[in-house]
Amino acid sequence: MLIYLIMSGFYNKKNRIIQAAKEQMTDTLKLPRELVTGDSVITMQGREEVFVENYRGILECCDTVIWISTRNFRLCIEGRNLCVAYYTNDEMKVTGTIEHISFME
Repeated sequence: MLIYLIMSGFYNKKNRIIQAAKEQMTDTLKLPRELVTGDSVITMQGREEVFVENYRGILECCDTVIWISTRNFRLCIEGRNLCVAYYTNDEMKVTGTIEHISFME
C-alpha cells in the first residue's frame, strides 16, 4: 500500500512537470494550445451547428442525443433532429436544433 502511494505521488509530480513543459513550449513557440495538449475544441454556431475537434469516437447517435468521447471527458449534445453531418479522424460537425450541451468526466 505504501509503495502504491509513493508511486502515485511520483506519477502525479511527473505529470505536473510534463504539463508545465507543454504549456511553456506552447507559449514560447506561439502554438495553439490544443495542438500541443490534444485538448478538444468545441465550436458552436448559433443553435444549429456544433463542430468538435480532437475527439476519440461517437458513443451514441440518435436524433435527440449524441454522445462523443474525447481525451478528457464525454460530451453530450441534446436536441431535436440531430445529425452528424460529417466526421473525419480529427473533427466532426453536428447539425440540428441544439437544446443542451453537457460534459461528463
